[in-house]
Amino acid sequence: MDNLQKAEILRQHETYCYQVCYCLIQDEQQSFQAASRALLEVARDPVFFTDTVDGQKKKVVLAAVRCITHARSDQASLQ
Repeated sequence: MDNLQKAEILRQHETYCYQVCYCLIQDEQQSFQAASRALLEVARDPVFFTDTVDGQKKKVVLAAVRCITHARSDQASLQ
């Protein structure tokens, strides 16, 4: 699978990932940042691209939650 095909698959999950993040954070800028990090995380997983659409969505949600949790723990440690 070439990079253009991988980018297309990631684009298919972009809005969904942002929606998940926004639902949990309720802040546009932080949601955008968390969604970007989550998509980069799943992009590093070669199995992601050969998984079913449902499997990909589950991985996107898990990555989004991980990124949000990580960002919040980083934020708490700064305070």
